Amino acid sequence: MSNHTDPPRQRLTVLLERAHSGEAAAHQDLQRYETLIVGHLHDAVQAGRARIEAGSASPSPRVAAEIANLARAFHGETGTLTPAVEDAIARLTSGAPILLFAHQPNAFPYDGVTAQYHLMNTLQAELACSEETPVAIHLLVDTDDAREPYFRTSRIPAPNLSSGAQTTPVAPAFRKVSMFAAEAPKEERLRWIVNRSIQNYRQLQVLARSMGINRETDLDVQEVTALCLDAITGTPSTSKYNARLISTLANIIWGYDTLFIPYSELLPYFADSISALLDDEPMIRSDYNRYANETGSLPPPLPPHGMFWLICSNCQRRYPPLSVQDAKPACPDCGVRGPDPRASIKNLVEDKCLTPRVLIDDILFTIELPAVLAISYIGSADHIAAAGALNARYLTSQPHLLWRPRPVRFSLAELTAIRRLGKGDNPPSLRCLQLSLTGRGSLLYSLLDSAANSTRESWARHWARNPSFSGICISTKPTYISADESLFTRLVGAAANVER
Repeated sequence: MSNHTDPPRQRLTVLLERAHSGEAAAHQDLQRYETLIVGHLHDAVQAGRARIEAGSASPSPRVAAEIANLARAFHGETGTLTPAVEDAIARLTSGAPILLFAHQPNAFPYDGVTAQYHLMNTLQAELACSEETPVAIHLLVDTDDAREPYFRTSRIPAPNLSSGAQTTPVAPAFRKVSMFAAEAPKEERLRWIVNRSIQNYRQLQVLARSMGINRETDLDVQEVTALCLDAITGTPSTSKYNARLISTLANIIWGYDTLFIPYSELLPYFADSISALLDDEPMIRSDYNRYANETGSLPPPLPPHGMFWLICSNCQRRYPPLSVQDAKPACPDCGVRGPDPRASIKNLVEDKCLTPRVLIDDILFTIELPAVLAISYIGSADHIAAAGALNARYLTSQPHLLWRPRPVRFSLAELTAIRRLGKGDNPPSLRCLQLSLTGRGSLLYSLLDSAANSTRESWARHWARNPSFSGICISTKPTYISADESLFTRLVGAAANVER
């Protein structure tokens, strides 16, 4: 009888965090995931150049034309169809390669979302060739559940509050519908959120000054208020409001040429591929389980019945199929029975009555949206790696850059929290840092703490140093903790190891 025991399975996300903390064994274990890029900026650039040279970094002309049409419609509707955006659309239709970032249109998204635009802009400059500069695309995954907390509520780092954070709930509740169907927030609600956040920031300034932190701020109350409120004008849904807000920031204020594409509007053009993938579901499940066994990883469990969601045509409720025998499943909210999902997947996708689950999404992106690089967060590593292994059945896997964006400069909340922790245990301050140093602080707070153009300049300086994707983004340590240099490292380490 063998005494051999298999090592315990673990999430890839945890393995990445261990590697980022400098653990050699974790770095070795990561070698099996050949398509994941977790090193330095130059590693991503080299992988991107190889993709461009291989001619495998552009969508088909048909898909490129559809994306161009959707981009022109979105940016025209939101008032962000700048000359730079127009040029990006033209490059796309001429066959330029793409950089792909897929993420939900969060309410007041956290800093980590907008940090991706600075990274993509840097990669565009590094990968620009004599033919075409890559086109940066943010695929707005507005097919997720609107009741997800991150969609409607962001959190502001606040060491002056007992919770360590201030919430910014856009609406008190949403029905269980897809994000694209969630009603738009009311202007009075948005005004209340902005005013409350400004008030709390001023209270934080008073606390900071009482601790000897006399930092000047370039807070422009009118500018922040106008940015947040102007985005609601003529907006039909919360997802469109969220998308318009970040598009204004990326395209108008920062001047980037990033294209914003609502996934729900692009999906019908992928109906044939989705239908083929769902027909392959038994084989995909088998390959998925084999991948988990061979790598010893712990990927997310698959749903028991059908790797897709149904959307009620009457009330827009999103719900899973309850069994393969239920030919016409009833909506849990209104009771209306939908069409038989086994009849024609293609027609259901085209009618926006069916959307894929995340694993099918990941495979679909590689098939229909081949890119120079796809960019995601460390927290997405498990399902991305699993999809990458399954992609071998269809085509060469997509290289994926994974990182955890952190703040690019110390904010007043972080400075205050660190000062308080330097004097002893302070749970609210630690919670504040855990939120902020993992890149999950609300965009609303960063707008209050620093002018948008200052943030862009800070990111440009950061990427110019060819940094590691696992490193801290702040290049200057606060001088007032110089008596204990290890404190900064411990704080960042504690924040990085907090589970999602």
